Amino acid sequence: MKRQTIVLGDNPLVNLKLFLLKDTEDNTPKPFVIVCPGGGFLGCSPNEGAPVARMLNRAGFHAAVLTYTTAATAPGVDAYPQALFDLADAIRAVRVNATEWAVDQQRIGVLGFSAGGWICAMYETHWNTALFSGHGTPEERQPNAAVLCYPLVDYRGGGMIKRDEADMEAVLGEGAAVQMKAFQAAVDKALLGDRELTDELVREISPTDHISDGTPPTFVWTTFGDGLLDPVQSLEYARRLTEAGVPCELHVFQDGAHGLSLATEATAHKPEQVDLHLAHWAELACEWLDRTFA
Repeated sequence: MKRQTIVLGDNPLVNLKLFLLKDTEDNTPKPFVIVCPGGGFLGCSPNEGAPVARMLNRAGFHAAVLTYTTAATAPGVDAYPQALFDLADAIRAVRVNATEWAVDQQRIGVLGFSAGGWICAMYETHWNTALFSGHGTPEERQPNAAVLCYPLVDYRGGGMIKRDEADMEAVLGEGAAVQMKAFQAAVDKALLGDRELTDELVREISPTDHISDGTPPTFVWTTFGDGLLDPVQSLEYARRLTEAGVPCELHVFQDGAHGLSLATEATAHKPEQVDLHLAHWAELACEWLDRTFA
């Protein structure tokens, strides 16, 4: 596996960390998946980054982890829309370097968790719109598939926050003690700055309302045990994908808190975050990517 970090733009903290498979003898192009960790736009969760990229490598995919615009990486810069531009620039970088990295340019996917799932969902529903003028051609920035993991796909009803308790350690890291209301305010601030959260803006930033026949095939998984993001969002997103004729696969697990990532020891902060049944999502997603990219 080759490791390299590509800086996107002028901010060295916004970058693409590569996890490239070792070259085969014939240098056969391989599919590539860009991972967007969650973190509520306040930062990028480590347990949803490198361990996931390594899992994808084991499944036969080149991978990279995108550290995008957040309150931590670019203080004072709104994550929307800049984080979307970061993903566009990352996909374009992969295509520009496809020959050197042995990448199949028709098999480039995105995979996002929670807030990173929002980035991927917004991206897959807007990549071919005027929003991305100045960030490469549509051919350069096109995603061929998306995997959304317990994603934020509808900003209505209190934004990110489901109104019961959530395991904030899973979201922000061990030892985090943040009140839900304060967390919601911080998320809104990181994403939107000082903009007023009007009905028009809520619709604008809700990917569920922007699905079209240009949206690529999508795999979605979540859990009924998610205490932070209402899983009904994912069900509705899948329904609208199907209505639009977009190939979709949806998995809803019975149990599992928000932020479990791979749900294995590789990503768990504590023993109860290991769930070997839930961990099957990764195998299912990789099988789906293989079939989608075939």
